[in-house]
Amino acid sequence: MASQVEFSLFAPYNNAAALIGSFSNWEDLPMQKIKKDFFVPKSS
Repeated sequence: MASQVEFSLFAPYNNAAALIGSFSNWEDLPMQKIKKDFFVPKSS
């Protein structure tokens, strides 16, 4: 069974971010900014 991974991105100067990879068929997964400097994948 696959385990879940929590992903966050520290990007204090970015206005937007997306997560892209083979797990999403190379489609953008939008991210939302939380706190001041961190992005996390948006919940569906």
